[in-house]
Amino acid sequence: MPVSFTIAKVDVSPHVKGDIVSIVPRIRDMWDHDLFIGVVVPDATREEARHFIHSWKVDFKHTLNSENAFGWQYTIEVDPVYISASEIGKSELKDRMQDHVNNTSKYWEGSQVVSFSPNSMTVNIPKNGPYQTAKELSNLDYLKLLKSDFSDIFKTVINVRRYHFSEADVDQVVALGNVVTLTKAQVLNKILDRLDG
Repeated sequence: MPVSFTIAKVDVSPHVKGDIVSIVPRIRDMWDHDLFIGVVVPDATREEARHFIHSWKVDFKHTLNSENAFGWQYTIEVDPVYISASEIGKSELKDRMQDHVNNTSKYWEGSQVVSFSPNSMTVNIPKNGPYQTAKELSNLDYLKLLKSDFSDIFKTVINVRRYHFSEADVDQVVALGNVVTLTKAQVLNKILDRLDG
């Protein structure tokens, strides 16, 4: 049975242009051509193609360096493979971390960044800060909230889909009328893996 790939034609949250959004085990004849293109593959099965819609698994590691009556010192590490693959350089990562702690999240009020590495940030977090006190959060609940909040900022940085088509290939399909039929070999030649850089 043939399969049809739905591919983002433009950035359409949470996807970016070129993302393989879905794969269905039939020939689709309807796509929203403002947002998506279609690639029909007559000689492939969904079982052969389905792993190309895998999402990324973004890994974060939170290490408690020290704790005292005033607060905690944590190192937050992002898997460097994903940083490299998504072309986030050291300076951009550092700026995002710094901005998040200093300006964009009330949860981190009073925290201070003390050091950076290419893929990590060490931060001092006060106990009984304004947000924790106002919400009457226990120390454990507050730390859970901080960890979750930090991970959330990267959902908009690292793409949802691991596999994609190049923007040039998307544009070529658009020029051909938004839908093309390709062989399995042709499709495999066009699919790119973000972990390859």
